[in-house]
Amino acid sequence: MVSLSNHQIKDVLFRLDQLQSQIASFQTFFSAALQQSSNLHFDEDHYPSRPMTKSELASLAHVTTRTLAKWLKPLRPQLRDMGVPDQAKVLPFDAVHFISSQFHITIDENDEQENGNKLNFPQKAENT
Repeated sequence: MVSLSNHQIKDVLFRLDQLQSQIASFQTFFSAALQQSSNLHFDEDHYPSRPMTKSELASLAHVTTRTLAKWLKPLRPQLRDMGVPDQAKVLPFDAVHFISSQFHITIDENDEQENGNKLNFPQKAENT
């Protein structure tokens, strides 16, 4: 049997209280982060307006990550200027907005309500 002094017991209880408050703050932080990541927000042009992974952006565009990578190849200089490395998995907000505007990856509110996250893609320009 372990014998603890009153001072040691108070110290253990104090540390336990500190750990419980840290756990509560982590729970608050992670639940807020989870809620934020599950709620896509769009700006006034209906472009995604939060940082996201390339796979999330590819999913919004209904293409594979490989296809998205091919689309991004000609945009690498502009993305590098924004501070995005070629092999980045997470894209900052400004890069997401730039890519979305370049490829017109938008969500129309009517289509979103009727068909769930249906995207409006630009029609390919015909050479005349």
